[in-house]
Amino acid sequence: MDAVARDARALVRMARAAVAGRYRRLPRRSLIAVVAGVIYFLDPFDAIPDFIPLVGFLDDAAVLAWVVSRVRKDLDEFLMWEAGQGPVIDVEPLPTGAGP
Repeated sequence: MDAVARDARALVRMARAAVAGRYRRLPRRSLIAVVAGVIYFLDPFDAIPDFIPLVGFLDDAAVLAWVVSRVRKDLDEFLMWEAGQGPVIDVEPLPTGAGP
């Protein structure tokens, strides 16, 4: 389960970097698959309700595992790219003309 959680966090980082324009190598089909998988994971109305102990999260984990398997090559390339970026601080730029 740790691998699924690690991959899920990486999927979110990859999608954020792609949408923000920092990571431009992600194919559109992969971005769509990632966004759809994350939406399914976050949506409280899914095939098996999350309030059912243990079983409720199995469908979410299965969907994320399926998405990861579909975009594994892209995810691995992103992780290599991310590792090469060094420490990055993700902040919003100040509006033009703003200052102290």
